[in-house]
Amino acid sequence: LTFSGNDRPASVLPFVEKVIKQLGYELDPKKTNIFRRGRRQMVTGLVVNDKPNLPRRIRKQIRAAVHHKLHGKQIHWNGKPMNDQSLMGHLNCLKMVQPEEADRHKMILQNKE
Repeated sequence: LTFSGNDRPASVLPFVEKVIKQLGYELDPKKTNIFRRGRRQMVTGLVVNDKPNLPRRIRKQIRAAVHHKLHGKQIHWNGKPMNDQSLMGHLNCLKMVQPEEADRHKMILQNKE
């Protein structure tokens, strides 16, 4: 569950816990986070500060993989070899949040061929 608003999180959390318990569930404290304004707010792997976006580290990895592919080098992801289908999967993930950047990378790869 993700909530956003101007209310103070400390005042909202007890209400949310109460409603969830009434429904027969409970919050896992290890998975409960309060993100303050001005800090990176991650939800399901996306940074959601102003708009949904992939973390900068992932975007840099995609850009590096495209660069390596363009120059005929082996593509790696987190130290492991990556095939072309995996690269396209990462580009499609990027396309969901930054379509222009993903299309630019795909166009670069298509012009190489």
